[in-house]
Amino acid sequence: MQKKFFYLFVVLAVTVVCCNKTNTPDPVDNIELDKGLVAFFPFNGNTKDESGNNNDGVIIGGGLSYDEHGYANSAFNSNGNGNKVVVNNNGKIAFDTAFTISYNVMVRNFGRYVFVSMVDNTTGKGVSFSTGTNIPGSRNVTFSISRSTSPCDQQFLTEGTQYMTINQYQIQPESWYNLIFTFNRGSMKMYVNGVQTSSQTIETYSTHICPNAQLIIGGWWNGDAPASINGKIDEVRLYNRVINADEIKELSKHF
Repeated sequence: MQKKFFYLFVVLAVTVVCCNKTNTPDPVDNIELDKGLVAFFPFNGNTKDESGNNNDGVIIGGGLSYDEHGYANSAFNSNGNGNKVVVNNNGKIAFDTAFTISYNVMVRNFGRYVFVSMVDNTTGKGVSFSTGTNIPGSRNVTFSISRSTSPCDQQFLTEGTQYMTINQYQIQPESWYNLIFTFNRGSMKMYVNGVQTSSQTIETYSTHICPNAQLIIGGWWNGDAPASINGKIDEVRLYNRVINADEIKELSKHF
């Protein structure tokens, strides 16, 4: 009788262990795309900031057109010549030691283009960052930031600016790409269609946002109209943190 009771106890114990393992839920992806989102422009028929921070954009030349999925009025379209979307900052676009920029882009030809930047649109001073193919004579995508100590009355091409040039990747005309750039306490990284293409560590621990700087989509400041892209930009996101691998994968899953 005691042996039967012992055997029954063992069978029940094994069954419980087995079932507990079987019922363990799969890990949930660590995706919180609204967390730390300080600006978001999906261009859903307008240039509204859908991050909730109310920094709506104003189109200066160009307009809305078909996006990467064929939806009308769902991407900013520019033929260059100073066209861009200018976004004034009400103070809620803020970051220092860490941030992420993500957007989808297509160019019609090679050129010295600025895709997304933050700078005083009137003077070209007070730069926080710049991304694009904006190094003269190069087709490489670049990511540049300013030191936190750079004066706000200083223009971009100075000793106070740090550059990251992505030599490993060149985007091709008439093709859409998801580009993601991250900065974290001196560590700069770039992702193309969800794949890390480059990384670099620089001396700058943090950057800053000058009071008069605007977020500019599709171009550079007024004194450099040729830097406006001939192409389209969509799904522009700016975070005050570094997004994780699952989030990078989510943002680039259509490419």
